[in-house]
Amino acid sequence: MALYKILAAYSAGEEIGSFHLLLEDLIDKYEIRQAKLAAAEQPPDISPLAIDIYPYQYEECVQVIGLCILLHRTDLLSRFVMLIDNAGYAGDDTLYEDLLCKVENALRTEYFKEAAFNALLISYTAGEPIDSLIPRLEKLISRYEIYQQALAVEERESDISPLAIDDWPEHYEECIQVISLYILLHRTDLLTRVVALIDRGGYADEDTLYEDLLRKYLPGRVDLDEWFHVLYTPLIRAIYATEPEESSHLLKHYCETWYPAFATLQTNWHDSHLDIEDDDGNYVAYWAFEAGAIAFLYGIDDSQIDHMVYPKDLVEYARNTPNK
Repeated sequence: MALYKILAAYSAGEEIGSFHLLLEDLIDKYEIRQAKLAAAEQPPDISPLAIDIYPYQYEECVQVIGLCILLHRTDLLSRFVMLIDNAGYAGDDTLYEDLLCKVENALRTEYFKEAAFNALLISYTAGEPIDSLIPRLEKLISRYEIYQQALAVEERESDISPLAIDDWPEHYEECIQVISLYILLHRTDLLTRVVALIDRGGYADEDTLYEDLLRKYLPGRVDLDEWFHVLYTPLIRAIYATEPEESSHLLKHYCETWYPAFATLQTNWHDSHLDIEDDDGNYVAYWAFEAGAIAFLYGIDDSQIDHMVYPKDLVEYARNTPNK
């Protein structure tokens, strides 16, 4: 029934962005179904779909794979394919393999990119020395470059960006977080590499905050008055406020509204702290690094900001450490 909900929503012309929650629910249900089948004296690695026996279940399988691919949900694709592959279907069907072979390398490299980013967030959240984050930043940019190359092969588009910052707020947030970290740790060499990946995807001169983060370090960035996602409006206004007190107020307001603003947007991380059970869970951290980068770049007074998402020690590091 969960798959039918997606098909019905698509047929009714609903917004494609609304399909993500339905697709997540669908994969959850397949995992529950597999667990119930395994518990009912079936083989522990039984597939939730008998794709070799029932044509309608095979069609269901390739439809789900197709939806995951078209919605760029490689995280859900990997979970679903694991259920099918573990039952012994890997390598047994040409169409099944052809659907996956083009995304397999991109899927793997995206996983390593995400793992490197999460490791960086975990290290900072755990209070490791700030200088110790630099090797992780170096590793992260390499992962982005490798992922971009794999994605370019998969999509047959050499200049594709590793992050679709116009369509997905989660991708945009990741982008400006990474840029902000390179700024706050004075790694302009790494900043230019990640910006080259994003600019090549056609995102140069398109978004005010993206450009304002870069203009202090990279020459030739443009001045424009438009941006992709409305949730960043208070932070952008903080840059252009005419009074220092107003800039500080807007910066504080941005930090206070940052996490709630993502509640209705499609992300893999929002509310992830609620899913922690023992040592299991996807939560790594909640940080608005871009707020710190803007405060540093534009000299905004952050002395009254004491919010959990604001990286105050990183801002102090940036202010007190010479730019090498």
